[in-house]
Amino acid sequence: MIKKLEDRVIYKDPFYYIAFPSCVTLADGGVLLTCRRALEPRWLLGEDAAEDLKKGVTHVEARSHQAMVRLNADLSPRGPVRPVPMNPEAADQDGSVLRLQSGRILLAAFSWYPFPPTFAETVKASGRSFHGSADTTGSCYLTWGGFVRYTDDNGSTWTDHNYLPPIPGAPDIVPGKRPMHGGGIRGRAVEADGEILVPTYTSRKPGERSAAYVYASTDQGETWAFRAVAAYDEANNVDMHEPAFYHTPGGRLICFIRTAGLNDHLVTTESTDNGRTWSAWQERRATGHPYTPVPLPDGRVLLIYGYRHEPYGIRARLLNPECSDIDTAPEFVIRDDGPGTDLGYPWGTVLADGRVLAVYYIYGQDGLRHIAGSVLEIV
Repeated sequence: MIKKLEDRVIYKDPFYYIAFPSCVTLADGGVLLTCRRALEPRWLLGEDAAEDLKKGVTHVEARSHQAMVRLNADLSPRGPVRPVPMNPEAADQDGSVLRLQSGRILLAAFSWYPFPPTFAETVKASGRSFHGSADTTGSCYLTWGGFVRYTDDNGSTWTDHNYLPPIPGAPDIVPGKRPMHGGGIRGRAVEADGEILVPTYTSRKPGERSAAYVYASTDQGETWAFRAVAAYDEANNVDMHEPAFYHTPGGRLICFIRTAGLNDHLVTTESTDNGRTWSAWQERRATGHPYTPVPLPDGRVLLIYGYRHEPYGIRARLLNPECSDIDTAPEFVIRDDGPGTDLGYPWGTVLADGRVLAVYYIYGQDGLRHIAGSVLEIV
């Protein structure tokens, strides 16, 4: 059974658009949370500003980066919010953290490369797709690939961006100059059988829906190798977005995938050889945006997901250790007070006292996207 104890605001700042959190519990009981932080220019507006400006937000911004929020064991702030050292060439996006058995903390994310809108027609004529325009985002953006970096001192220092190897067969982002380094990353990685497995996603070619992939490291995240395609739709109707991994006690690797083109339904696929081969993907009854499986001390799994349908909010299901009850486990509403669809992307961590902290981004009537958290008791 899931019982909600409290909701709280964890990080809010009127000068920043704050979203896409992930977190880990540290050895001393504290919590290290990372989130995407970008400039929020709406504080410049006056009361008489046009409504479309007051409500306007964007998920891409040239100075976006990962920020660190440190919490004590009682979830009170531990010092100021600090940026993870910024990417000198691109804008870092949604991060995903994993604390290894060694204590090392991995941060996997992806980047957008900003370029002037005056280049847009030339870039388009070359056959390359990009995001944004002068009117909507100020700059245009090329997908720049997924990377992994790590810290061995709980975030005091970080390694440089280590972009993943190219996806075999995928066309270059910039022909002859920039291959497709891994794609996008937003989803829980796992450490299993001496390996670290990171899930990624992107389209393999223009006009093709995105697929989910696996990258593996056998040396604690120092180097990476492409392993396999985890899921794609041969009919080219369904996007496989933001995959997340969970490794069961029975040795199965389950991939939880957020979709587009399938009514926001969950898709899962499974591997019994640490991600080398995968079962056919299966549509599930859960609806979410996206999903994160949180392993619990008693072996069960708390599956948390954003809910971008009325009433908007955050939901969860408590699954058995092998996740064989995905379709039948009761749905628990953590929150249903979101004013619109721009929310979710939850993450969870088991606190030192056994409670679970579920973090996510949300906003209220002031429109400020921020990181909030719900403390849950699992019985």
